[in-house]
Amino acid sequence: MIQEIVKRGQLESKINVSESVLICSTSFEDRWNVVLEDIGSKKWKQVVLFNSPKYSADGLLLSGKFNITSARCVYSEPIDVLLTCNEILVPHLKVLIASGTKIVFDISTFTREMLLIILKVLDHYNFLTHCTFVYTPSKSMNRNWLSKGVLNTRSVLGYAGDFDLGSETHLILFSGFEVERSIEAIEEYEPTYLTVLSGDSRSSYSRDYYSRSKQLVENLKTHYGSNVFSEEIDITDLEKLKNYILELLKSEKFHNQNVVIVPLSNKISTLALGLAMLEFSRAQVIYPQPAEYNVQEYSEAAEEYFIFRM
Repeated sequence: MIQEIVKRGQLESKINVSESVLICSTSFEDRWNVVLEDIGSKKWKQVVLFNSPKYSADGLLLSGKFNITSARCVYSEPIDVLLTCNEILVPHLKVLIASGTKIVFDISTFTREMLLIILKVLDHYNFLTHCTFVYTPSKSMNRNWLSKGVLNTRSVLGYAGDFDLGSETHLILFSGFEVERSIEAIEEYEPTYLTVLSGDSRSSYSRDYYSRSKQLVENLKTHYGSNVFSEEIDITDLEKLKNYILELLKSEKFHNQNVVIVPLSNKISTLALGLAMLEFSRAQVIYPQPAEYNVQEYSEAAEEYFIFRM
């Protein structure tokens, strides 16, 4: 796997855009259209744009940009996301890949649940070997709140894992900044053991991000006591993180336990988890769905991209 970091404006020099299909998603975050604005929509061979009734892009879709295909679905409905993949995304990719087209998957603003579902679909149809992943990080995120409340906590479609009701449960939390979602997942599953993985100081985008993440980990330790194990990890090296996850899950400490994983760190770590789960299906991945996002002041896009080539 090849990994690069490039500045805004340099992405086109790294990707054969005219022979690539871009998969991206509308969002309340400004990051959703950074790649489209940087390169433009007409230069791509095709753009498959996931968009929802909440975050529509009707103006863009109706503005004569003929190579944009709308993949409209309700982001919070996993079955709808899967149906949209099967009815719109997969047929387009089958035709395009047969003619030698490559896939560029902009993971920046898909929900973590959507990202994992689409990843499973791409793997099922053997499309992953044609993929390059692009991620626009955020250079700032709202300090007051990112989301409020949790509607439900559910198993991610395609990541149900194996569950033995007679075994102890070990929950692994990839922690970010959203305290309510973290606590809700823990309370829902009442694990015997809790492992919290957070970004280390080197891979955190800023000292502020590192401090906020570290504070959440300390709060969890205080609340849940001696059964909490924590470790700081590199959340920007995709291949290293994927291998770390596989090694961790296959270690002796997780034998004979139900393993539940909550991805609430950055999208790179969610992608690494998804790739690891393609090789280790015993763990269950869950998604705490927020009741409300801070749609007005969630984040601000950074000036660079992470590129990961399979």
